[in-house]
Amino acid sequence: MSRTKSKSRSWSSFSSASELAISILNSPRTKAGGLTTACTLHGSANPIGGTYAVIELRWGALPDELLVPGAKPGIKLALGENVKLSSGRYPNTRMGVVEIIRGAFLAAKDYRRQWQTYNEQSKKNRSLIPPRTNLRCEHLLDVLDGKMIIHCHSYRQNEIHAMLCLSEEIGFKFDVFIHVLEAAKAAAYGFPKDEALKAITLYPAQIMGVADRVGSLKKGKDATLPVTDGDPLEITTHI
Repeated sequence: MSRTKSKSRSWSSFSSASELAISILNSPRTKAGGLTTACTLHGSANPIGGTYAVIELRWGALPDELLVPGAKPGIKLALGENVKLSSGRYPNTRMGVVEIIRGAFLAAKDYRRQWQTYNEQSKKNRSLIPPRTNLRCEHLLDVLDGKMIIHCHSYRQNEIHAMLCLSEEIGFKFDVFIHVLEAAKAAAYGFPKDEALKAITLYPAQIMGVADRVGSLKKGKDATLPVTDGDPLEITTHI
């Protein structure tokens, strides 16, 4: 028996994702905002929130049909106010948030060593009991092995810097820092409009591994796009 053979995985966020999709589809804000594809991230009350699903919002589709084939799996991390202001529990400081995340990845590395030790020693002693499967550690090992990507909720430079330092220490990388760029606001302050538009269309699709289907106008891609009566980055524009 090995770790890769014994583990049992499921797309843990899918059931909640399908319920979320229904609520999104029933919201008038969906049409008003031109939302066509969504990454169903967890909230930001916990340093490590869990896995997600990438879905297309299509009327009449069954839950399984909402999933976008080929989308990269990943997890949600959160920093700052949302995490530390949760009352009555640790962490309640930014430093504590970093330590929670560090401890989780170190535990995952220790979990891997346990399985490596077991796999080596069980060749000589078949009566050994294998380590207990830990799905939390399994997902974090997938991050360390580059099989899952990280979306990190963040606001401040110092906490982003702390996470980058942690990623170098542990040996993983951050793929997305959420809330760092707001496209319309960035364009208003001089950021190139074409790049700002890509920041909410093509670049997210590339990060999620679905740019072959959505994110830009190209023959052969899904025709899931909003039609506007003006500049999509202007607040007065209508869908």
